[in-house]
Parts: sequence; C-alpha cells; structure tokens
Amino acid sequence: MTPVVLGVIVGVVIYASWYSGETYVVNTHTYLMVAIVDQKSNTRYVIPDKAIGIPGGYIATTQYLSDGVNGNYPLWTTPSLCGNVTGTGDLCLIRIVSKVQRSYTLGDFFKVWGVPLGPAETFSPSFITNSTFSWTMCTSNSGSPYVPNDDWGSHVLVSTEVVLLAYSPTTLGCA
Repeated sequence: MTPVVLGVIVGVVIYASWYSGETYVVNTHTYLMVAIVDQKSNTRYVIPDKAIGIPGGYIATTQYLSDGVNGNYPLWTTPSLCGNVTGTGDLCLIRIVSKVQRSYTLGDFFKVWGVPLGPAETFSPSFITNSTFSWTMCTSNSGSPYVPNDDWGSHVLVSTEVVLLAYSPTTLGCA
C-alpha cells in the first residue's frame, strides 16, 4: 500500500469518526431574558442551573427530539450560554438547530425545560399573577424597543430576537 493511499484511508477514518453525518436545515438562535423584579425595583435574572435540551440536562419532553442534531433537542441552551452574552443584560442564548424546517415556539422551549409558561404563572407557583405582581412578555428585534407581546407559548421564535419575561409590580411595562 502506498503512503498516499494509506493517508487517504486514515483521513477518511478520522473524518468519519468526527463527522456525525447529520445535516440540519435550521441553524439559528434567539435570546431569552427572565427578570424577577421586587417592590424596590431590585432585579434578579433567572439562569438555568443545568443545560436545557441536551442529554444530562432538562429534557422534559421528547416531542421534537428526532428533529435535533447530535442527540440534542432542536431547542437548547446551557448555563455557559447565559449571562451577559450581548452586553445588554442577563440573557440566555437559545440555539435552534434542527433537521426539520419547523416554526419552534417559546412554548416548545419551556416544555423541554419542564416549567410552566404563561401570563398567570411562569416557572413555579411562587410566581403567580396577583393584585401586586404580574407577568409581562415583551419582544425586541434587531435592537428595536421592546414591545408587548401576548403570544406566550405560541410565540414563534425568530432569529436574533430577544424575548423578555418580567415578573414585576403591575405598574411596570415593556419600557
């Protein structure tokens, strides 16, 4: 066997072991910011304690698991992708990588996370809309001002948009 043939064979074996062979038709991202604001306007941001949509992390549903690539759910994030990723606050970058062309929603992401999402309750019974506090959903595209959005679970995630969910005194809006 010549050195060239041997080199080609070794190259093919290395490539085959590295390349999963899975292709995708969607490869984008969006951002999620979840803010909890108290009566004194102190804000804390919700950052997941482990990966969402990745084996070993939260995968509360397998509804679209076969759409994902490399064993991941098509919507996923990790704590390392959360924080001050854009210089504008504590955001989580949500990766959307899918073998299927589909309009994934904010509800799809929260289902794989396994936590409730909606204007009456998001995350847990500790954060229920009442006479003092309420949930607000706002979206921003390409740096535009935040605007109110009532789509919640049916909101289709758009490339590079920021979705803001805020639990705050009822006097605050999307400003």
